[in-house]
Amino acid sequence: MQLDEIYKTKDNIHIVYQTPESIGADSFLFYTFEDALVYANKDLKLDRCKAIIKNTFEKFITTPDDRKEILSKLNKAEFAIELLFEFDKEIKTPKYILDGLNWLNNQLK
Repeated sequence: MQLDEIYKTKDNIHIVYQTPESIGADSFLFYTFEDALVYANKDLKLDRCKAIIKNTFEKFITTPDDRKEILSKLNKAEFAIELLFEFDKEIKTPKYILDGLNWLNNQLK
C-alpha cells in the first residue's frame, strides 16, 4: 500500500511504514525492523560479525528465491544487537524509520 504524503499526516500524527525495496531486478517487502535493518546495512563489511550471521546475510543478498526462509532462520535480535554494537558509528537506519525521524525533526523546527 502506497499513500501520498498528504494522506500520511493528520495534525500531529504521521504514519510511516515499510514499503517494497528493490534488490537488483527484484522487489522485496520486509516484514520486521530487523529485516529492514539487514537490507539498509547490506554494504557493511561484516568481517567482525559472527560467522553464522555473516553467512546468512550473504545468502539473503545473493539468493532471491529463498529470502523469506533465510530471514526466518536468522536470529534477528542477535543480528540487530551485533550490528548495533559492532557498527555503532557506521550503521544505517531503515528508510521508513528515517522518514519518520525526518518528519518529526521538521515538526520540531
